Amino acid sequence: MYSSSSRKQNERRQRLASVTMKDYAVYGLLGLFLYAVFRIMRVGRRPANYPPGPPTLPILGNIHQVLGAAGLLSTGADLG
Repeated sequence: MYSSSSRKQNERRQRLASVTMKDYAVYGLLGLFLYAVFRIMRVGRRPANYPPGPPTLPILGNIHQVLGAAGLLSTGADLG
């Protein structure tokens, strides 16, 4: 059968292989999360050759400026 040293080596290989797969999964998920954060933070940016404009917030766009000035409902009532 197997000697005790080869059995220990097999157990060690299996343990290392399972830890490595978990590490790959954790690093992969971490990488995806960081990539998503990076992409979200770049949503409101303009290219270098565009004219200047109001600052934007990722995801929200310029809605914070519309709501802060007069309010969206009052603007709609004024314009008809």
